[in-house]
Amino acid sequence: MNATGRPRFAAATIAALLLLPLAADAAKKKKPAPPPEPPPERVVIQVSDSDPKKWNLVLNILGAVQKEFGEKAQIRVVAFGPGVNMLKADSDVANRVENALTKGIAITAGANSMKALNIGEGDLVKRVAVVPSGAVEILKLQREGWSYLKP
Repeated sequence: MNATGRPRFAAATIAALLLLPLAADAAKKKKPAPPPEPPPERVVIQVSDSDPKKWNLVLNILGAVQKEFGEKAQIRVVAFGPGVNMLKADSDVANRVENALTKGIAITAGANSMKALNIGEGDLVKRVAVVPSGAVEILKLQREGWSYLKP
């Protein structure tokens, strides 16, 4: 390096050293993006028993899941076989089923079971959905990544 280049090099070095704290300060101020929000919990609960105690247990579980994961949780109850009897408007748990439906919980009955038990859609608690097959509905939901519970 010749004599005229040294002062330029020295000036550039001094300028870089003076700007270094500013660059470090700017890096500290830039915060990383927050992690993406996890997807909502999705739970399907199978009920194939006509026992009011089992249904009360399921309805208690619904409350616990909703309390833990909040309103964003997607919760479905799928009843088939004798379990469809408890979705009738005159069942022992009809009021609790209606209450769960008002809280955004989806409750479905299998049409195959309804047909076998001579239960019509008009016999069910209002807003209970009907799917062709309760068992197949659960399989589809599991394939889509839903968590499965059978109390």
